[in-house]
Amino acid sequence: MSNDRSLPGAQRPRIWTNIHLLPEALTLLQEHADVVAGDNQAALPGSAVAIISALVHADGTWMDQAGPALLAIARPGIGVDNIDLAAATERGILVINTPDGPTESTAEHAVALLLALAKQVVAADRRFHTEGWSAARLRGVEVRGTCGSAAAGAGKAGGRRRSSFPH
Repeated sequence: MSNDRSLPGAQRPRIWTNIHLLPEALTLLQEHADVVAGDNQAALPGSAVAIISALVHADGTWMDQAGPALLAIARPGIGVDNIDLAAATERGILVINTPDGPTESTAEHAVALLLALAKQVVAADRRFHTEGWSAARLRGVEVRGTCGSAAAGAGKAGGRRRSSFPH
């Protein structure tokens, strides 16, 4: 397999992605490359970088479809189990992920779920929609002084969120 990855002339590199990028990220990338966004697999060949979601099965066939210009596959998030690492290595393609990328969001979500549980948000919503408003039946528990051990389960990031609640 050919590893000729030179870009002809002064052509800008192309980035293909099937992920909806934030406008700020898209603008930043567009300063340096032509960005093709969407699920159009026909636009993949000739791309230097592919930023893919977990839904893309990046095996050797997919990499061959991308062609020899493909230098890197970026997978925002923790895992790369949808990327055939051996096939990428064989083709000289760099595989990149962001294992700490979702840490803050995951911790925030864990704390939100803990608060929803403590305040019985789902049960209160169901009761409200089936039985109507009854403040006496829509009580949760106070979280003050109790979130420490629960947030500790969310790691350092959860602990930072726990600091919002007095002990």
